[in-house]
Amino acid sequence: MKKYLCKLCYLFLIYVMIVGIINWIFSDGYMSGRYADIMLKEVYNNTENIDTLFLGTSHVMYGYDIEVINRMLDVNAYNAGSSAQPMITSYYLLKEIDKMNNIDTVYLEASFYTNTDYEQSAGDINIYIVSDAMKWSANKWEYLYNVSGTQTFLNGVFCTARRNIPLFKLEVKQVGKIEPGDYTRLNDINKNVEYAGKGFVRNYGKIDDEFDFQTEAEKYNLTSEKPMSNSSYTWLIKIIEYCENSNIELVLVNVPMPDEFLSRVRGYSNYADFLYTLAKRENITYLDFNLYEGYEKSLNDFADFHHLNIEGAQKFAEIFCRTIKTIGNSKK
Repeated sequence: MKKYLCKLCYLFLIYVMIVGIINWIFSDGYMSGRYADIMLKEVYNNTENIDTLFLGTSHVMYGYDIEVINRMLDVNAYNAGSSAQPMITSYYLLKEIDKMNNIDTVYLEASFYTNTDYEQSAGDINIYIVSDAMKWSANKWEYLYNVSGTQTFLNGVFCTARRNIPLFKLEVKQVGKIEPGDYTRLNDINKNVEYAGKGFVRNYGKIDDEFDFQTEAEKYNLTSEKPMSNSSYTWLIKIIEYCENSNIELVLVNVPMPDEFLSRVRGYSNYADFLYTLAKRENITYLDFNLYEGYEKSLNDFADFHHLNIEGAQKFAEIFCRTIKTIGNSKK
């Protein structure tokens, strides 16, 4: 029996080594995983202090033009957005980046898009595209375990998660490694987007008024008393507590979406009221640029029904910076 167990352990170790080698040789074949991977590589290679951090979903990744923000606010900001990033991922990304930097301000997306009907699951690729890119540390181990227990922990440790490969099924595509500063092949893969550095991705897409906004909007119902999911609410409170304990200013932000979409979403004002009440209770700032009268949105600003394109991101960044300056001056 002992000999059998030793043989089993030996075979398992060989498997782990093979998977590790595959992880090392092959880069990920999932576009959003590429961005998360290169974004965190840049963070780890960064030699200047990151004082301003943006966290959230692809709305953040496509929405905040970091070059404009750094120039207008005179900060060293970083865009740590990733595809469908849930609050738990935002929490552990904040901890990961803060331990290497002295962060002053965090702008956290609070969109209903992932915080009302997003379900954590052991096979969710949007979890792994970030955890796979993180260096091994106590923070990463804790993150993997807290996502959904042992299954996610094992998948995150022993599989090429960004390729969405289950523990005992190897299917990889050789696409090559991409290093910070070398974005040519990364941008050639998808002609409609362009990685611009510091986490920001330029989106050159366009949407028109013939898009079926109603079908997309019907997926959401924000009319309940507590429209935010329990998981998102739990990890949002943890982010608030972490920022308070670390002397970091936290600002909740709703990145713009087309009015043609939001006007069809049931109960959006209810969701906004929920966030406003929460922010007031926790003594933090909440900015909703979907309800901001000083921002005239146009369909020309969007690549699809919920992402800003490059023109929209530049326009939003300028409005965002002017708003932040106004808030800062009012506090003096």
